[in-house]
Amino acid sequence: MRLQVLEGILEVCPVQGAIVMEKPAEANAEIHDAYKQLLGDVTWEAMERWAFYDKIREPATTLIIQTGEQRRFANVILTVGVVKMAEESNF
Repeated sequence: MRLQVLEGILEVCPVQGAIVMEKPAEANAEIHDAYKQLLGDVTWEAMERWAFYDKIREPATTLIIQTGEQRRFANVILTVGVVKMAEESNF
């Protein structure tokens, strides 16, 4: 499995949630299971295809990374949290 980009992101960013594109009942999206395993205890949502596309067009979308992943339904939207620095303990 080619999950190196997500693994790299997880090394530097606190991920709070993930949204994937909902797959048709007959389709295989084993990559979602791989994402769940890597992401651990985060909020998880599957979103209808066109709603997913609308979501990525929102002004709050900050960064889009294209990896060349070939598996279907591999798109994922990550919600990234804030990292507190030691000197910001009252933040």
